[in-house]
Amino acid sequence: MKSILKRYFFNFAINPFTYILVSAFGIFISLRFFVGQQFFLGAGSTDLHSFFSAFPPACILFLPGLISISSNVKKDFTLKSVFIFLPEFLSVFLLCCFAIFLSGLVPVCVSFFGDIEISQVIIGFIGILFYFAAAVSFVIFI
Repeated sequence: MKSILKRYFFNFAINPFTYILVSAFGIFISLRFFVGQQFFLGAGSTDLHSFFSAFPPACILFLPGLISISSNVKKDFTLKSVFIFLPEFLSVFLLCCFAIFLSGLVPVCVSFFGDIEISQVIIGFIGILFYFAAAVSFVIFI
């Protein structure tokens, strides 16, 4: 299973479309929060509800591209289907976790302009991780 996971990560690493998708994900989340909420025009607040509500639409745009990249891996394994599904799920989910980690810079930047609730940030990111886990498994199923 470890070699299959390495194969998936290698496929993500050599594909330039992966870097484009992760960058576009971060830009989409940031723009949706800062521009959509009109943060710098005085009408915005430091409430991160609109930040976390930007993740599901970004997931709709982001995940099918990642799954299409992972589907390019040659699947000529002699293992059970569970041991083939699990590395694909883990590789896509860990790449999503990396993209979510990069978007964590937005709450850090917002904290310079006002007070944010740390509990809201922590629970929001935990909820987003659960959402991405469910979304990744659903997209792989489809």
